[in-house]
Amino acid sequence: MMKNGLISKKEHSVILERNKTASFYALPKTHKTYSLFPTLRPITSGTNSCTKRISELVDSFLKPA
Repeated sequence: MMKNGLISKKEHSVILERNKTASFYALPKTHKTYSLFPTLRPITSGTNSCTKRISELVDSFLKPA
């Protein structure tokens, strides 16, 4: 995309920055009743994940619209 002039050098470097695997954990639904094991609410933390940078890039294009 950079070679074709679709994105700038800065945008290219943002996409290629190091990332890590998103973390997954679960929180119990304390308002629910349970007999053996509590119902869990799944949470995925995307901080520095592989999609964070591209999401920020897309967001920068969509904000003006």
